[in-house]
Amino acid sequence: MVVGPEFGPLAALCVALLRRNPPVIGRSVQALVVGFLVAMVVTVLSTWGLDAVGLVERGMLESERPLTDFIWRPDALSWVVGLLAGVAGMLSLTSKKSGSLVGVLISVTTVPAAANAAVAVAYGVWHEASGSALQLVINLCAILLAGPATLLVQQAWWRHLGRRRRLRRPGGVTR
Repeated sequence: MVVGPEFGPLAALCVALLRRNPPVIGRSVQALVVGFLVAMVVTVLSTWGLDAVGLVERGMLESERPLTDFIWRPDALSWVVGLLAGVAGMLSLTSKKSGSLVGVLISVTTVPAAANAAVAVAYGVWHEASGSALQLVINLCAILLAGPATLLVQQAWWRHLGRRRRLRRPGGVTR
């Protein structure tokens, strides 16, 4: 199973935003921007190469794809999926549960949109490229809202549990 390379920088950015750590915020944003740009340029070049040898063609992009329209036609559900990915990512990191699987969940919200935007750019299908780019931005923003919010909720919960434990006496009797 491959975890998308954006999982680490997104998680770091969520924590850095919460802790107000500008150097880490800057490095995380830089890693995300450079990473996505490099991947998208490689995808455009690969698309041109594959098209030149006849393995893909513009018609494949322009044909009906009802199961994957969501990649370039964002809607309200885009926010829901992004928010859930952000919550799942933070819970995974803080509870030591299946980080790889959740990394894949986050990648499902970002990588297809970035890849489709790049393929659409390669073929000059600008409405689909812009829709995919918007989908990517929506998902990234939703993850960056949900991640720190999840950490804040967890922090409050852990404080609450800590107070309850301190109030208990050794015999299970509370003060």
